[in-house]
Amino acid sequence: MTDKKETVAVSNVVPSQPQKKKRRITRNRIIKSCKCCYHFKLKCDKASPCSNCVSRGTMDQCQYGFNKALDTETESAVNPLPPHHSRSSIENKTVSKTVIDANNNKSGTISTFSKRVHLDDSRVWKVSEESTVYKSKYFYPFFTNSINDKFLSTETFGKIVISDDNFTRNEITKFNRFNVSSVTTTSEILDLFPTSPPIARSQIETFFEWVHPIIPILNKEKVLDKLDRIYDFLLSSSDSKATNNSKDINILDLLLIISLFFCSAYCNVASGIIPDLLLCNKYYVAYQHLLTLSEFPIRPVLESLQSFLLINFVTDPNMVDATSYSPMLVRMGQQLGFHKTKLYPRNKELILLWHYILYLEGSASVVSGFPFSTSDYLLTSIPLPTMNSKLFTNSVPILSDNDMRKNLVTLNTPMEYTIGRFKINMVFKQIMDSTLIVGDLHDSLKQQLTEQVDTLYADINTLIQSMRIHKYTHAEYFISTLQVFLYRLHLRYFALDKIHDHRNTDTDENDTNRLKNKQMMMINSKQSVGPVKPRNITWILETTQDVKEDVIPLSLLLLLSTLKRLVQKNVNNFAWYTRGSTVMQYLFVVLRDLYQNPEKEYALKHFHYPFRATIDEDVQEIIKTSPLTFKLVLIEELLPLIELKLTPLWKRSDLYKFVLVKTVKNKVWQTYGPMWGKNDSIKLARQQLQKCRLFASGNQNLENKKSIALEDCLAQWSSETEMLDPEQILIDWLAEFN
Repeated sequence: MTDKKETVAVSNVVPSQPQKKKRRITRNRIIKSCKCCYHFKLKCDKASPCSNCVSRGTMDQCQYGFNKALDTETESAVNPLPPHHSRSSIENKTVSKTVIDANNNKSGTISTFSKRVHLDDSRVWKVSEESTVYKSKYFYPFFTNSINDKFLSTETFGKIVISDDNFTRNEITKFNRFNVSSVTTTSEILDLFPTSPPIARSQIETFFEWVHPIIPILNKEKVLDKLDRIYDFLLSSSDSKATNNSKDINILDLLLIISLFFCSAYCNVASGIIPDLLLCNKYYVAYQHLLTLSEFPIRPVLESLQSFLLINFVTDPNMVDATSYSPMLVRMGQQLGFHKTKLYPRNKELILLWHYILYLEGSASVVSGFPFSTSDYLLTSIPLPTMNSKLFTNSVPILSDNDMRKNLVTLNTPMEYTIGRFKINMVFKQIMDSTLIVGDLHDSLKQQLTEQVDTLYADINTLIQSMRIHKYTHAEYFISTLQVFLYRLHLRYFALDKIHDHRNTDTDENDTNRLKNKQMMMINSKQSVGPVKPRNITWILETTQDVKEDVIPLSLLLLLSTLKRLVQKNVNNFAWYTRGSTVMQYLFVVLRDLYQNPEKEYALKHFHYPFRATIDEDVQEIIKTSPLTFKLVLIEELLPLIELKLTPLWKRSDLYKFVLVKTVKNKVWQTYGPMWGKNDSIKLARQQLQKCRLFASGNQNLENKKSIALEDCLAQWSSETEMLDPEQILIDWLAEFN
């Protein structure tokens, strides 16, 4: 049947009149490219060997003056294909790279490079040096796309080097999930388990003490039961008298426990307890192997979903890399039925897991500046947990070891903090959806968003009061972190609202004037040869900037909450999570305002409703002591603390942003430092502010501090082929922002 159909198909295209045979045109043009570039259709630079052959490792194929016709005939004779070959027989013998010559399609001639090619990872071209990763301006609302492009360029941040003499980076900055060895057998994974069950239990305890309070999606009793089953299998397998009737091991149990081992080890590396990544890498390789065995993500299973969510959140708490995979997790949750109301209110962990999946997708969307991909129906299908629910009561006393095993770590896990983040995510959904609107926002929609933000402040304040009443182990750490998230949302709302205003007021004339101003800025910035002089920073800091009046007070509150978060005692094991405090854009906004308005006060009356209600006693003490001077002391206290506690944990791109902001701070202090030093009232106010509880706690943390060698950074950057001068970049940055 097949032959008949093919014959009919051919007969339909045969013309009734015989066609004349076309004469083949031959060209005698000399081939100037090398043999390899010619076959692969690459632009050859005519060198010997050429750059393409050097980069591809095919120097033996870099031959000039070859005869195309003779070369084709020779290779066809040397490497003929047998008439009845099989794919497997060829692949088993050699790995051939085949290229069909476009000029020989008529004759069907195929050129093959039958030489086995050996490549190591260093020769694989993964990302173009000129490529950049898309980042929206909403990620840093006071930064612009051009500066983010420079941060994200693989060539740029790959070359930034920090002096190791004065600055030591934490080992977690070297963790690379794509550059680990492979595990081939489950037996190798079982070898990773401690020989003593109590040691394994201590790793589980570390997880529930330092990771679970941030993302409480597991039940401790169930986890310990899984661990017991694994050790029952290990003990029975090692027993020489064990029978063949012993139970098999559950791969999903292994996957979840190995994931918790990894999270505990990663947490210990971030806090400095473990000096290297050796154990982390072993656990991660085992996790990858078991995840593949569980057929993730094709087959949605609860344990694989939990493991994937935990490891990716711990390694990326800002969810910068979650934009692509977070919608997949939402779909998997739907497949598992998490969005069904029948789950509520029976299973606490599943309810929290579903809302954390939604929170992850929402946070990743905010980071990238995208509207949420999750629908309103899914966000509201399962009601948010409430503190009045019996399922989420925090009044269960911890009386014995048995109670510790049967209950979540209650005093260590404030559910108010978790619920507060879910509420913030719900309001963020409405704010980010407004980015889809072209033109100005309607007054009714603005009013609706404003009311939602006001209601959110009231809800968060209620949750904060509950945390203080219950006296959780690290209550102030969670309270200050939740306030930072709340202020970020409010500032993001201001930034997006300003974008809508610009959309509505932009005209051709405004666009023309803006372009002219930008061109003048570029001309002024390039008048001098070599590094940009300090006067350029002074000039750019003096340009006007149209921001809402509440942006500076809100930024000050955010920085004060960040300071309070960093000075908390006995929270070093939360370092893996605290490193997400990247506040450089808000530091810059405050520094710029300080430069333009050095004598402007920010008293309590300047902190308007609704965020004024969030100011606690420690912050009130600071503002009341000196409404004029507390900005100076805040920056002087916060920058060294960030250097001490956060910069060792940051990626190079965040380090670069920090050094830029530190450069701006130095310029501001060079301008006004002498004046502040001679002013007796400012000197007295500084002394009084240093005695405030919050600032005094910061000073205690700064003993034996090692600072980033800023001069070394600038000297290293200035030696690059494309000079990455921080001052020049700031000029571009601020020019676009205005």
